[in-house]
Amino acid sequence: MRLKLIGKIKKVSPRKRAKHISRLFKLLQLVENSNDDLSQRYIADELNLSIGTTNSLLQDAAKKGYIKIEPKGVGFDPENYNYLITPRGEDKKRSLTKSVYRIKIDEFKDLKEEINKIKPKD
Repeated sequence: MRLKLIGKIKKVSPRKRAKHISRLFKLLQLVENSNDDLSQRYIADELNLSIGTTNSLLQDAAKKGYIKIEPKGVGFDPENYNYLITPRGEDKKRSLTKSVYRIKIDEFKDLKEEINKIKPKD
């Protein structure tokens, strides 16, 4: 009997997952603390990402209901949008806080070990 595989099983490395969590957390933090004058270029610069990666991150966050993307003004100008955090996004940011701090502590420990390896002995 053959089993039919439905869909793909994605395996995500811990490093890639940590990067995604950190990016999402920073995005939610930036949108929450904004004065409604965010552009994708500004977000990309703040997060040190490309415009394409930023767009993908914004679309993913909007699809999951963490942020709302609304056109500014009456006319349709593809460069003018408001990014607003939703209550679900605020909850997600709160839940990610602990994970982000754990990731940063792990990065610090790894960096400290690396420094101790290359540090000259006195």
